[in-house]
This record gives sequence, C-alpha cells and structure tokens, in this order.
Amino acid sequence: MVTVLGIVFFITSADSGALVLANFTSILSDVNHDAPVKLRIFWSAVIGLITIALLMAGGLNALQSAVVITALPFSLVIFAVMVGMYKALKLEGKKPMPAA
Repeated sequence: MVTVLGIVFFITSADSGALVLANFTSILSDVNHDAPVKLRIFWSAVIGLITIALLMAGGLNALQSAVVITALPFSLVIFAVMVGMYKALKLEGKKPMPAA
C-alpha cells in the first residue's frame, strides 16, 4: 500500500511540474486555460529522461546532488522574498488602524 501511494504521489507531483513548465513555456491566449497537452507530454518526457540519466550516471547520490545544486540559487530568491515580507509587514504595522 505504501509503495502504491508513493508512486501515486510521485506521478501527481511530476504531472503538476510538467503542467507548470508547459504554462511557463507557452504563450497562453486565455489565462483560464492551460498549455497544450503535447507540450505537457514533452516536459514530462524531459523530466523523466533527466531523472533516468542521472540515476544511470551516478545512482541516487547523483540525483540528490543535482537536486541540491539546482535548488541552491532558488534559496536566494526565497531569502529575498523573506526580506520583502519583513519590510511589508513592518510598513503595515506603521499604518494607523481604521476606525470601526
């Protein structure tokens, strides 16, 4: 049961990632619709091939290293968001309370 749930979780996450990548890499005529299915399949295949290549090249350690290296630049974005949130909350705290 745990294996089946793990597989379902992995497939759902990969599908969501492919959908986001497809939406980022296409020009959407209507914001209420997603990117074409062919583009979503393309990104799913690319993600799968990269994962297989990393597993074949160096096993799980290579895959884990690639994930950490890829996430490192994004951590700078997260810190920038944290600083922006702090500044926004500080500014919000200085505003007078509206009279009810």
